[in-house]
Parts: sequence; C-alpha cells; structure tokens
Amino acid sequence: MVGFVDYEILPIFAAQKFSRISGANHMAHHKSAIKRIRQSRKRKVYNRGNKKVMREAIKAVRTATTVDAAQEALRAAFSILDRVAARGIIKKNNAANKKSRLAKAVKKLMA
Repeated sequence: MVGFVDYEILPIFAAQKFSRISGANHMAHHKSAIKRIRQSRKRKVYNRGNKKVMREAIKAVRTATTVDAAQEALRAAFSILDRVAARGIIKKNNAANKKSRLAKAVKKLMA
C-alpha cells in the first residue's frame, strides 16, 4: 500500500472490539502483544488487497471471450500470481496450481 492509512479508524476494525487477532475474549496487556495486534491489522488489509487483485486477474482470464484477450489476461495473471507468491500471501505451489488451471482453460478456449 502506498501512503499512510490510519488503521484505527477503518470501519473494518471499528466494530471489532474483541477480534480473533487480538485474542479470544480479552485485550492484550503487554506492549509487544499490542504492537503485534497493530501489525496484524496492517497485514490483514495488505493481504486482502493483494488477494483481491489476484482474484480479479483470474476472473479476467476465465471471462475472456476471445483467444487474444484470454492470452493477454493470462500473461497479466501469471505476473500477479508470481508476485503474490513471492510476497508470501499465497504459497508458491498454490500459485503454480492456479497458473496451471488457467493455462488449461485458455488452451481449451483455443481449441
């Protein structure tokens, strides 16, 4: 993410007084635990954004009607999947499986 975002005022976290990140039924008391909650919230937003981009790229390949459009979308999707896997948002094998299925779908469209 580019720029500063005040994660404390995001609506997604405003209603989460007792979230899964911060513990079952209590708030953290240690400085390190409080910091960890803050970091987890930032990572969650970052990961969600990247996964959304990934899903949109996959959908673009699957909904392409022409072969040229599908191949162009496939190239973009491969790049995004590799980037997301390199960042550790999904595992590398998961990315490879998704790429394989997408390539198979485009090949089927070509036939």
